[in-house]
This record gives sequence, C-alpha cells and structure tokens, in this order.
Amino acid sequence: MKNEDISRFKVLGVVAYYTPHWHGDYYQAGDVTLGKRNKNKMRAQPLINDGATVTFSSDVFTPDEIHRANPFLGIQIGHNRQDLDGGENAPIMLPISERLSLKDIIKGYTINASYQLRMNEVRGSIERGKFADFVVLKESLFKLNRYDIHKIEPEMTFVDGKMVFKNT
Repeated sequence: MKNEDISRFKVLGVVAYYTPHWHGDYYQAGDVTLGKRNKNKMRAQPLINDGATVTFSSDVFTPDEIHRANPFLGIQIGHNRQDLDGGENAPIMLPISERLSLKDIIKGYTINASYQLRMNEVRGSIERGKFADFVVLKESLFKLNRYDIHKIEPEMTFVDGKMVFKNT
C-alpha cells in the first residue's frame, strides 16, 4: 500500500481486512517475490491512525494450518510482529512501529468486524439491546506476557446470552 492511498480508506469508507498471523513474516519468500515492496507490507497502523476501519480474522483454509486460525495466535503475532517460532527471539517483521496495540487488535476482531458485516448495531460489543456474544477468559489479555497470548483458551463462550461452551 502506498502512503498516498492510506487516507482513501477512511474517505471512501473502505474496510481494511488483515490476517494478523501474517504480520510475523510467516511467508519467508517475500524478498524474492516482492523485492523492495516486502519491507512495506502488512501495514495496518497507518490506517488505524488515520481513523479507517480495520478488521482482523484468519484466512486459514488447510488442515495443516488450522491452529493458525486461533484468534489469540493472531492477536499475539499482530501485537509482536513476530511469528511463534523462536518466541521472544523470533525475527521482528519490520517496521517495528507496525506492532499493533492490544486495544486496536481486539477492536478489529470485535466491533469493527461487526461493522464490516453490517451487524454492529446488534453485535461486536457488550451493550444493552445487542446479542450477548462473548467469551470469558481466565486472565486478562492486557496482563499476560505478550508471548503467552496464543496459549489462552476460553473458559466459556456465550452466543445470544446462552452458554454454548464450557472448558472443563
């Protein structure tokens, strides 16, 4: 994405969608296939800073990579710009300024994703009059070590206010 295109997202009302598990440079052949453009990929922060709607999800579709569909894995990688392999010592996908805040990533997975589906009036946040769709976690993502986010598992999941899953 060219810098001059960033402001167009907000002006045109275009939703920018990302799969944050790619933000750790999972695809290592970028230098070969993209050349100098490889250093300018997966840039969500300028769009967030400009007020564009940015959403997150996963594009995993193969059984071999199903573990990468875990939103907590995506949150961790988008927050650190490092893939899981190597932990804290994994290479950081540059620029480091593209590390996303937990607040922005969670917003992208929740209320912004609901907006993208044109369902933000009834889903995406916990408010009176909305469907009560949420997960209960044992720990706050904001208190976890940034390299342990991918390990968290929901304790309970609620859909329309009804518990549909309980971790036993």
